[in-house]
Amino acid sequence: MMKRAIGLCVLLLSVLFLCATAGAGKTKKIKVKATVRWAESWEAAITEARALNLPIIIHRHGFT
Repeated sequence: MMKRAIGLCVLLLSVLFLCATAGAGKTKKIKVKATVRWAESWEAAITEARALNLPIIIHRHGFT
């Protein structure tokens, strides 16, 4: 009786392990989000904004 219970536990754990690792090899499509790339310096920001004909937006979080 005890051997049967141990065998069932091993079988159950094996099935759970196989189910958990079954999807591990699949890859998901990564969605690319629009991001902001920071300029390395103020001069680089001005040069890039002029080249792209875009305004420079300065935001302050309220730190004093």
